[in-house]
Amino acid sequence: MTNEQHFSAIGKHTVRLDGRAKADGSAKFTVDIRLAGMIYMKVLRSPHAHARVKEVYTQEAEKMPGVLGVLSHLDLAGLRVHNDMLDDRVSYLGEAVAAVAALREDTAADALELIRVEYEELPAVLNALAAVCPDAPAVRHTGNVASWKGPKTSEKGCSDHWEKGEVERALAESDIVAETEFHTHAQYHVCLEPHACVMDWEKGAGALTAYISTQAIYQDQVNLARALELPIEKVRVKCPFVGGGFGSKAENTCKEYYMAAMLSRKLQRPVKYVPERSEETLTAMRHPADFVYKVGVLNDGTIHAIDMKVLRSGGSHTSLQMNFLAGSTDYVVPTYVKSPNVRYEGWSVYDNLPLCAAFRGFGYFESGTAMAQALDLAAEKLGMDPVEFLIKNVPERGDPVGANQVPLTTSGIGDVIRECARRIGWKQKWHRPGKKRLSDGRMHGIAAAHAMGRSTLPEFVVTGNASIEVRENGTALVMAGITDIGQGQATGLAQIAAEAIGLKVEDIHVLWGDTIAPITGHQVASSTTMMTGNAVRLAGLDAKRQILKHAVPVLEAAEDELEIEDGHIYVKGNPVKRVLVS
Repeated sequence: MTNEQHFSAIGKHTVRLDGRAKADGSAKFTVDIRLAGMIYMKVLRSPHAHARVKEVYTQEAEKMPGVLGVLSHLDLAGLRVHNDMLDDRVSYLGEAVAAVAALREDTAADALELIRVEYEELPAVLNALAAVCPDAPAVRHTGNVASWKGPKTSEKGCSDHWEKGEVERALAESDIVAETEFHTHAQYHVCLEPHACVMDWEKGAGALTAYISTQAIYQDQVNLARALELPIEKVRVKCPFVGGGFGSKAENTCKEYYMAAMLSRKLQRPVKYVPERSEETLTAMRHPADFVYKVGVLNDGTIHAIDMKVLRSGGSHTSLQMNFLAGSTDYVVPTYVKSPNVRYEGWSVYDNLPLCAAFRGFGYFESGTAMAQALDLAAEKLGMDPVEFLIKNVPERGDPVGANQVPLTTSGIGDVIRECARRIGWKQKWHRPGKKRLSDGRMHGIAAAHAMGRSTLPEFVVTGNASIEVRENGTALVMAGITDIGQGQATGLAQIAAEAIGLKVEDIHVLWGDTIAPITGHQVASSTTMMTGNAVRLAGLDAKRQILKHAVPVLEAAEDELEIEDGHIYVKGNPVKRVLVS
């Protein structure tokens, strides 16, 4: 499986496994799930960014015809959500305070108006800069600065720091120093399908089946089992189709999911929750960040020093703040370009905002864009072609990269930049800043930048597992615990399995989006095809070996003389001598 021209399935046109269902409308997303006896949940939300919930009065709502159950924030005290123990506080504007389950969705919505909540409003921290002020109110009890060991105060230093060489000396030695400040704003994912769920408690089994629009079925399984104090095998999560994720559904088992699960167990009925579009913005977002870069360069274009500081908003609850910070620092500053002198200081802070989430990447796009500005400015100050500047400074094979300074085993970055420049006619189009105007008088600009992903770095590994069952009729069932978030991962796995075993793609069936399949990592970081795909390939090769072993006495040939193609086992030197896999 190393030469594309020999592939029979990979790289070939095939109909997507979910294509027909999505085209004819039979595909069932979480928002489409309908179960017998299902009831509907609506959520009352906090009008304060930070407050103590003193009492929740639900009696009037409970009396309303059609209302079957009410749950309040205080009922969840002690529950671990987003790695934090819930107490009597709400920590951001719009946080769920109470939930109503009713026979009809509109009844549940009307009942919310009958709930009265007594709050003690607390001082709020509404941005990252305010969070690190010495007199800032505490968002988390032990401090507003996140770290790998938990929240701490700003007096105890930044969240993360790394340095090699002598940065201050190197900056002083540099012939030019380019300094940039870069600010990114909040961004919302706006997935077509919101963070919906259907929780179905099975009384006889004492188990929960959860239908969730998610990128991480196993994380949700673990979190729900822990919240309900159940053995993990008593929670099954299913997600056959996802209406978009982009990172927003990768880690956050929403507080509302726990509420729906608890109401389902309490009422012994399936509970469905679909947030309104206005509520969806409260689930997760890419938070703002501030970057300051200093890049010291010698006259020959060599980058002599890099100094970077970053301040990132992390939201009110512990989730992946430090991962995003690492994405902004570890995976960009000592990786995008090489330099003997590098330093960064990073602060990821708690503030009274919704959950911090990935958005097509774990922090490196924002930081990489900021670095690109600094590198472009450095090239401008030198009067150097930005493409030549990049080629001179990108890491090559053997260069240490990342915070762990792992040597690159392969690198074609320079070659790729050079080839891209050739294809777009960079040499003919490039000019120094301010040297060209369009016919209507507007200034014309042109720039170059490069970027990287994180999925294949050794410090960031998403696991993949799969099993394959070859059936008597010659078809195969691939079981892989992925969620197909739109890119066609399940179809890709079918192609890989067909290639590895020697079957036709149409004879491969894939079970995905279900925790009964072998556990695998989140569907993040463009890693599913690489990680789970390789697990499928290895399982397929193992299945093929077992098939050939059983075929030896039938075809009266040694195992290494046999091959499988299009569902037929044949003798390599005598292809007429063949049998069906079935």
